Amino acid sequence: EGPGCYCYANNILRRLIDQLSGAYRAVVLDNEAGLEHLSRRTAGCADALVVVSDSTVRGVRSAHRIANLARELDLPIGSYYLVVNKVVPGSAEALQGEIDRTGLTLLGSVPYDPAVTAWDLAGSPLTTLPETSPASAAVGAIVEKLIERCRSPKW
Repeated sequence: EGPGCYCYANNILRRLIDQLSGAYRAVVLDNEAGLEHLSRRTAGCADALVVVSDSTVRGVRSAHRIANLARELDLPIGSYYLVVNKVVPGSAEALQGEIDRTGLTLLGSVPYDPAVTAWDLAGSPLTTLPETSPASAAVGAIVEKLIERCRSPKW
């Protein structure tokens, strides 16, 4: 441990996650982008790892690296999923080969939606986006799909 080390904070976080996961049927962790939370093993185990990428080749390749790191660390993860965010027309088709190479199950994609940017700039919670928002509808469908998969007998 040295200056800037988060070992103590990560240990506290690990213990809290263990306590919460024992008390609730489902716990959702939204981690910052990157690999550190995996390599520090802040979450003991997970039924599902959902990796979110933007709609770029570099982003999808990064998602692949994240999933590979989790596998290399032999983290106890049940299923691996990919969500592609900010998808513009034509990009999903162009990325399909790259997505296939990840070995991740594509859970869904979220279209680019200018309303998300407008809401964020206004300081408004994204949960208040109108039902007509394409991004909001896509996220809702992805959540429903994930819940359904979590309810399957495998889980």
